[in-house]
Amino acid sequence: IFTERLPDFVQSYARMTNRLSEVLQTLGFATCGELGERLTPKLGMEISGPTLLRRMRTHPCPAPSAVRILGIDDWCWKKGMTSGTLLVDLELRKPIELLPDRSAETVEAWLRTHPEVELVSRDRGGDYAAAAKKGAPQAQQVADRFHLIRNVREAAEKMLARCGAAIRDASAEVDAESTANAAPVESTCPH
Repeated sequence: IFTERLPDFVQSYARMTNRLSEVLQTLGFATCGELGERLTPKLGMEISGPTLLRRMRTHPCPAPSAVRILGIDDWCWKKGMTSGTLLVDLELRKPIELLPDRSAETVEAWLRTHPEVELVSRDRGGDYAAAAKKGAPQAQQVADRFHLIRNVREAAEKMLARCGAAIRDASAEVDAESTANAAPVESTCPH
């Protein structure tokens, strides 16, 4: 069947109109996949969460113009299988790039194309430290807040594990003193 192409309304071989695709994209960004999947039947659309995610992925992301403060961390494409690297502009608080792996070479190559980076916030791993040192030698490196708190927690756990018996003994002494020195308390309740 011959039909005239109407790219303003529907793309070739598309299963939905441009307007519906745009609405789903907006809905996906506002609600994420699963919540949008629960909301769409109330709006008269039967759409699955993965469909919303596919619509969101078609949205073009603008390339970052200049990144002064960069956050680097890894994340899983598929749990336990493959990991990638997430780059975030920490001034704008927006993700700017997803790298296909978490190798130092990939991050280093990206950093070489962005000489304006002044500060790199990263995890405790040595791969990202080496990549930042080689790819952006002008940038100062800092540990991110999550990993700093994790360091403090691990140090506190080690200290408490070493001093566990002494803490229990001191706690027992304080409890014994407080019960021995406690005077009977008169009730001030009128009932």
